[in-house]
Amino acid sequence: MLRPLLITCSLTLLAGCSGLWAGDGETPYGKVSFSEDGRTYLSVNSTNGGRCNRVVLDGHYAQRSFGEQLEISPGTHTLSCGAEVTFKVPKGTLYSLNRWQAWQ
Repeated sequence: MLRPLLITCSLTLLAGCSGLWAGDGETPYGKVSFSEDGRTYLSVNSTNGGRCNRVVLDGHYAQRSFGEQLEISPGTHTLSCGAEVTFKVPKGTLYSLNRWQAWQ
């Protein structure tokens, strides 16, 4: 009786933890990789089909050009530039935004 409950709780915990940190890998809008210095960065590598001149990050113009790394805080951020995307950046990573439409 207790064993099925324990298995269910363990699987739920594992599923929740996998969303907290996936390490290097693809995301709906690009790629996350560990940063070389342990700081957290964003690199916007797509001009959204030419519709984007300046990127707005969390309501402010970003101080970097396309393809350059911008140091940011870990957590949830919103980018606007011809479209708006919201994404989560884990601590100590480089989030490379390569597309403005999430893959399904």
